Amino acid sequence: MTDSCSIRSNAITVRDPGLLFVYGTLRRGSAHAMAARLARDVQWIGPATTRGHLFRVDWYPALAPSAGGGTVLGDLVRLLNPVASMAWLDVYEDCGVDDPLPHEYGRAWISVTCAGVVREAQAYVWNRPLDGLDRIEGGDWLGSPGVPGVDNPALPGEPGCHA
Repeated sequence: MTDSCSIRSNAITVRDPGLLFVYGTLRRGSAHAMAARLARDVQWIGPATTRGHLFRVDWYPALAPSAGGGTVLGDLVRLLNPVASMAWLDVYEDCGVDDPLPHEYGRAWISVTCAGVVREAQAYVWNRPLDGLDRIEGGDWLGSPGVPGVDNPALPGEPGCHA
């Protein structure tokens, strides 16, 4: 059985289905209610980056991965119950089985770097044309001007990955 949010790839790699890269409203430090829900469902591994660009859709961003792109800042987390968490995350990202096509986002495996270590993690990537969307310079949603509901105090813990 396949799910409606997965973007297919021909790459064969051993992947941890619990690793998720978040870069917008779900990040640690976001005041969005779904960030608080995600925080209860994960082990925070650490700050991470991926290659690509971020775009402002509205009150939320879009990730367009690109090997030749800039750097996008986010968090690497491990879902404590990947099946249960992905079910509600797919609905939140409007790519659940009952959401109309074409979905705004799809779930894809991307390369992320955390404390100098490159890993494969799932991320919700933009699945529509980027025409008319403004690029977020610097690739940091929480640090971009006008982001609603940001509560970004200094994060506790040591920097780097804790996996």
